[in-house]
Amino acid sequence: MYPFCRGQIRIGRNSITAEFAIFHDEWNEWKGNCFYWQKYVVIMKMNLKNFMILLFVYFSFLLIGTVCYILSFWINIFSSFDVLFFRGLVLLIIVCLIIALLLLIAKKKSNILKDIITYRDVLLICTLLFFLNNWLYGMIPFNVSRSNSIILVSFLYEHKGSPKTEEEITRFVINKYFYDYKAVSKRLQEQISSGNIQKVDNGYMLTKRGEIIVETFGSIADLYNVKNNFITDGHRLPHNGSSFYK
Repeated sequence: MYPFCRGQIRIGRNSITAEFAIFHDEWNEWKGNCFYWQKYVVIMKMNLKNFMILLFVYFSFLLIGTVCYILSFWINIFSSFDVLFFRGLVLLIIVCLIIALLLLIAKKKSNILKDIITYRDVLLICTLLFFLNNWLYGMIPFNVSRSNSIILVSFLYEHKGSPKTEEEITRFVINKYFYDYKAVSKRLQEQISSGNIQKVDNGYMLTKRGEIIVETFGSIADLYNVKNNFITDGHRLPHNGSSFYK
């Protein structure tokens, strides 16, 4: 109300004018602050909208990449890879490169996304995609294909309600893993393909690369104080032969 009182108040003009000057400055400051906060609210709304769009982009491309990675295992691509770990790694790298390319195209072609997606976001999405799927694949599918623990629990699952002795479980695991699945033969072929083992005459020996890997793995296992360390515990063959079941 003070800006409209200047021409109406006559008494004590000098003092009134001085007082009004103070209120006039405060009024201008208040109007400036009001404009600033209005502008700040608009910026906040824009930032929130952009954040929600960016969050949707992250979620969408992570989901698309994961689905593509899963589907790649159903296509006979790189099926010549004998080592399952390497095949999964190569497929995942290819999927990450495809997702990165799609993100760059979206950034360039979309008027909405070009100012929201940065190259840092592209790198971060692909990094999250890689480590998420690598962890998930290594935790479940990779272990399901070779873990004795999985064989053990699946055997008990198939015989729910029927207790099994330790001897029965041991016999089943040995026959299933070492004979039916031919685990030793498969692992030998994998290590030969990896360059860790070579076949000589009628036997197998470690290569120089294999020796380095064994020593490295053993040192890392000791560093973390791993118990039942199959690398450093030693593997002397029994004098009276093995006791495998068949």
